[in-house]
Amino acid sequence: MEKIMLSDIEDLDMQVKEWRNKVRELAYDIEDCIDNFMGNDRPNASLVRKTVGKIKKLWLRHDVGKQIQELRTRVVEESARRYRYKLDDSTSRPPVVEIDHRLKALYVETSKLEGIESPVEQIIQWLTRNGKQDQELNIMAIVGFGGLGKTTLAMQVYSKLKDKFDCTAFVSVSRGPSIKKILIDLLKDVGAAIDTTDDEMRLINKLREYLMKRRYFVVIDDLWDVSAWSFIKCAFYQNNCGSRIIVTTRKIDVAKACCFSSGDHIYEMQPLSVADSERLFFKRIFGSEERCPSHLKEASIKILRKCGGLPLAIITISSLLASKDLTLDQWNRVANSIGSTLENNPDIEVMRKILSISYFDLPHYLKTCLLYISIFPEDHTINKKSLIIRWITEGFVQEGYGQNAHDIGETYFNELINRRLIQPWYIDHDSGNVVTCRVHDMILDLIITRSVEENFVTLLNSQELTSSSQNKIRRLSIQCGDGEPPALVLEGSLVLSHVRSVTVFGHVKQLPSLSDMKALRMLDLEGCKELENHNLENIERLIQLKYLNLRETEITELPKQVVKLQCLDTLDIRNTGVSELPSAIIQLRQLARLFIDLDTRLPNGIGKMQNLEELTHVNACMYHMNFLKELALLSKLRELEISWDREGWDRDGTQVDKVSYEGILIRSFHILARHNLHSLTLHIMDEQGFHLHTWHPAPCAFRRLHFNMKLGKISVVPPWMGSLVNLKELSFRINRMTQDSLDILGDIPALRSLALHLEKRPKTKWWEDRSPEDWLRTQKGFESLNAFRFICDYWMGLIFEAGSMPKLEILDIEVPSADYFVTEKLGFDFGVNNLYCLNKVAFRFSHRGCSEEHEVAIRKAISRHRNRPALEIIRKRFFTGYD
Repeated sequence: MEKIMLSDIEDLDMQVKEWRNKVRELAYDIEDCIDNFMGNDRPNASLVRKTVGKIKKLWLRHDVGKQIQELRTRVVEESARRYRYKLDDSTSRPPVVEIDHRLKALYVETSKLEGIESPVEQIIQWLTRNGKQDQELNIMAIVGFGGLGKTTLAMQVYSKLKDKFDCTAFVSVSRGPSIKKILIDLLKDVGAAIDTTDDEMRLINKLREYLMKRRYFVVIDDLWDVSAWSFIKCAFYQNNCGSRIIVTTRKIDVAKACCFSSGDHIYEMQPLSVADSERLFFKRIFGSEERCPSHLKEASIKILRKCGGLPLAIITISSLLASKDLTLDQWNRVANSIGSTLENNPDIEVMRKILSISYFDLPHYLKTCLLYISIFPEDHTINKKSLIIRWITEGFVQEGYGQNAHDIGETYFNELINRRLIQPWYIDHDSGNVVTCRVHDMILDLIITRSVEENFVTLLNSQELTSSSQNKIRRLSIQCGDGEPPALVLEGSLVLSHVRSVTVFGHVKQLPSLSDMKALRMLDLEGCKELENHNLENIERLIQLKYLNLRETEITELPKQVVKLQCLDTLDIRNTGVSELPSAIIQLRQLARLFIDLDTRLPNGIGKMQNLEELTHVNACMYHMNFLKELALLSKLRELEISWDREGWDRDGTQVDKVSYEGILIRSFHILARHNLHSLTLHIMDEQGFHLHTWHPAPCAFRRLHFNMKLGKISVVPPWMGSLVNLKELSFRINRMTQDSLDILGDIPALRSLALHLEKRPKTKWWEDRSPEDWLRTQKGFESLNAFRFICDYWMGLIFEAGSMPKLEILDIEVPSADYFVTEKLGFDFGVNNLYCLNKVAFRFSHRGCSEEHEVAIRKAISRHRNRPALEIIRKRFFTGYD
């Protein structure tokens, strides 16, 4: 029988679980022993230190020898225990096949569902369109996290429409599907003849032949991967009878693979609204909201907030509460233990099993990355970039062929987003990229349970320490809130000699002693307002330290001993009082990421920091020319954020030649771009701007260019921009845009995000007097563009031609007033219906704003779009552009 890995089994035998945990702890100890030996085996600078080092090394090697002998004994013991208890047999047993819990969702009465009427109507309206193109086979993918009600929604639509088609089928796929069984089920449902001895090819041919001249309606429920769809779709004959297919899936990449033609559509499930959640919750317990006792209202709101609009969660929790006494104590106890194993209730276990399916479907590298998120407190907003850097530092992400670790880490993050295990929180409206994320409370509870069980993370708050006493602390998350006064005093009995990671959230009165944490690799003290300079004493003893985050603390000076942290690869001192880095910082040859404030001064000799990959934020005008020349020596630099400031040009009373400075800086950019510089953010705070037309970067250079121009601007789009074949993100401010300049931007083949701030002043007072030559037209190019933000200080003269921007999904337009882009001829259209993939539109108005009549016209115009994109209208008091 096929062997499976222990981490893939949801319910392990207690004996196996204990053995697994011991082996995991053994692996940690072996790694610590190796790191302890290698970390101390470094060359010393002086003869005295070398002599002392040799003496210490002899003693250390004696001590390490004893550790190795102990570890060897433990390895032998665990290996013998594996065979003695026949643990292999218990991990290779055939899986128990359980009833699919989603069956309940297929037969729920519509009257018992809340918030489903509107989605059902939207989907039915789309499926029953009667246009010429709509006679082709069209596919709708319903995508969303487990528990949102995808199956229920699909079944309700199926029940209402199946009588309008010649033949129908509703087939569930699930994980690890049998393609042959799916094909047989399809044939059965549509009413075709079946021969179970046929192979997959014969079954596909029979199904295609049967569907050839019939109008069919098929639901493929719970599709997990693209490969399964590649087989299933072969069975559907693409006739012109108005046939329809619905696919439900948890993964956005699967949804996109299914919806490959322009007539297809993706419907993203949303959590229930607050009102619908309350109606569902109270109806199932009391029959109506009015019958809920007043003393339980506050507890009910707390419970519903934790359910986060998940119908599955609300139904299971309300079913649980219906069996409880109507006492506040009982309800508070349930509220505090939602999703945990404290309530031994079958319905709770059903919910946990459904939520955990997504976890156990993950590959091992993603399981580790997801478990790591248990470090963060509930409802904490997690910065994507910081999270990826943490993964890299912990060793969860390895560089691959042709990709660096950060790029691979971003694919991990995106996959967790796609699987709906983490939720996008803030999306940059310039680039369309996820900047921060959050984790649903129930998912967080699930991964905390797993994380604590596996001794992956230890959580410490004012109430309890979530760790078994016999386990060594490996990763410590101190969560003490942001209240006043400091919420937590750490116990002196806490043994941290094996801790690898310490993260502090909120205020803490006493920090752990650094001298006790010799195995520490990551120290994150961001936001600790009580942190002072003396708290960093003995930091040089953290010889394994790779990551040090002091952001938003009261630190005013880095200790000179920081130079002894030769393993350090990430240092973040943004929003601190540190005005100058010690000169010895350039000796940290492993430092890959350095994050400082604009007014923090770097020492001379930065060119020696050959391992630097990210550097932010540097004020170019604070330094002499040699500093700008040394930037070019950082051949590994991938990301650079730098400012060109109007201030700071006087050097000892002597006026500096800005033209020479600019020329040196541009040459350094060129050299860096030929190496690894992919992302450049240039803040231009000089009214004279920056001479971009003198640039001639290599065509394969930049992936991301952001010109944040608070004072200066570009006069024309330089022709070299069109040759940047790998450029994905671009933003800048321009004085006047011509059709030629727009066409140059359209020639950038990989461009996915464009933010364009146009300052073109109208030649005449009224826009109606404009000639056709005054309009900008996206008549070609922009083949890969996904997000477009267009900011116009005056008149918007932009028309989207048919066939332009074929992949654009997000359109964000900002103008002072709705009057500025309405004409008698065009109304509020301006070609928006030519953007076939559009699914989100935002209009931002300031100055004269947007009247109710204008808003009605805008909503009417957008509602005519075939995709019915989500529309957001924002009225701003002041026009701010990029600010």
